[in-house]
Amino acid sequence: MKTTKFCFGKTFTMLSFIFVLFGSCSKPDYDEDLVDAKDFRRLQLTSTEKKFEDIGKNLDYVVLESNSNGLIAEITKIETNENLIAIFSRIQKAIFLFDFSGKFISKIDDFGDGPGKYNGISDFFIQEDEILVLTNPSSSVFTYDLNGNLIGVLDTNKNYINEFESLNGNWVGHLNDAYDKTNQFNVVIWDSVFLERKYQYLFQEKDRRNNSYSSTNYMSKNDQGIFLYQNFSNEIFKVTDSSFLRSYEILIDGESIPQNYLKRFKSDQLQATNYAIDKNLFIGFRNIFATNEVLFIQGQKGGRLFHCFVSLLSEDYISFGNLSSEINFGLVGEIIGVSGNRFIMRGPDPVLNNLKKLDLEGKITDQNLTNEKVRNVIDSYEIEGNPVLVFFDVNIN
Repeated sequence: MKTTKFCFGKTFTMLSFIFVLFGSCSKPDYDEDLVDAKDFRRLQLTSTEKKFEDIGKNLDYVVLESNSNGLIAEITKIETNENLIAIFSRIQKAIFLFDFSGKFISKIDDFGDGPGKYNGISDFFIQEDEILVLTNPSSSVFTYDLNGNLIGVLDTNKNYINEFESLNGNWVGHLNDAYDKTNQFNVVIWDSVFLERKYQYLFQEKDRRNNSYSSTNYMSKNDQGIFLYQNFSNEIFKVTDSSFLRSYEILIDGESIPQNYLKRFKSDQLQATNYAIDKNLFIGFRNIFATNEVLFIQGQKGGRLFHCFVSLLSEDYISFGNLSSEINFGLVGEIIGVSGNRFIMRGPDPVLNNLKKLDLEGKITDQNLTNEKVRNVIDSYEIEGNPVLVFFDVNIN
């Protein structure tokens, strides 16, 4: 079995990159080193500009209804199923539920003290006809129906989890050691009631975990498993039922994350960030989203974001610099999630303002705006507040 070793800092010497422990946390049976996935790929990304109109196809717009109960301050995470759009706002400690016409349905807003209440939300996802909410600090999983009614509460048994998912009846958690300084593992797979740690993995030293360089989305699930990354890393991993695989190594303009940057980060995070921006260094990833066909990666090099769409069905991929390239109807927004095999982008106000401007000038034609729902978006976007969601397919070939 292939073993991957790294050296970080003065005190962290030649440690096996991954430990896989079977059995309980306190008395593991044996260790197993990290292995590469059979389809492991090394991607050489270049910071070139790419027009969004060459990437995004079949755009559909959803204008979210704004009212006193459903006004969203910010989008931390978005999840969908066939009929529901669920948006988590960490600032508001709530999850807003809409249908695909944009109509507000209800809100999960149980912030408070006492039974059936939470202090905050760390993460959530939709599974079949349930919404599963990880409370903050991650002491419980609250289960709601699709109308936002509380069904039940499951204790996590003091497993401090930053992000979580379900995988074939088991829980997968990306741990948060901000609360538990003794935990030695980044990713754990539990049984259905958080009692048995079936597998647990360490894939990054603790000094580089859960720091101030916080990302929005570390994990994304598709039919293959769960893709995830760690802070200040250039590798992407995949969790399956019983394995933790190194799937991608990302190089930006031929470069990985330099060791001198990591040393600076350990001594002074602000100094390290300024140093990386000044030297235009690859800092790491910020978001990852996976459909069954395409993997989207967002990262940072220096003061700029880079993006990459990777085909999971072929060897093709597209890398490009900013997603703010000019397209036919304005500026593109930020990719914030997936819906089936489509990506979701938040359409900022400039998109809608520019649509209105084009409409007034009589410039909306089949040549530059082919989406038949555009005029409906213009007509319905009259109340400033909630964002417009743009659903689109990705054309990599």
